Amino acid sequence: MALRILLVEDEAALRSIAARALRSEEYEVIEAPDGLQAWKLTKESRFDLLITDSRMPHLSGTQLSVLVREVYPTMPVLRLCGSHYSGPEEIGVRTLFKPFEIDDLVAAVRSLLAS
Repeated sequence: MALRILLVEDEAALRSIAARALRSEEYEVIEAPDGLQAWKLTKESRFDLLITDSRMPHLSGTQLSVLVREVYPTMPVLRLCGSHYSGPEEIGVRTLFKPFEIDDLVAAVRSLLAS
């Protein structure tokens, strides 16, 4: 059974590229364009990893990860954010700064899911 990843990114092109790369690694990837839709998905289904953009409409990545961690405290979270991001750091949340290489994304996912 494939590990399930919830990929939350409001930039459609980046979301598509990342999803394609992760699917090529045999992960099951469910996509959401914003934090609110992602939060609804986490209440309907179980995921092994949350990948979320930091700044999105409706519900930020930080707000989403806090909500998700209240329900699933051990779920790993990978935050994607622009280098200009200056928001609060979250304990136990790995960050990739945009722009990043897809190989770095895949390596981060492997690392988080292995631990």
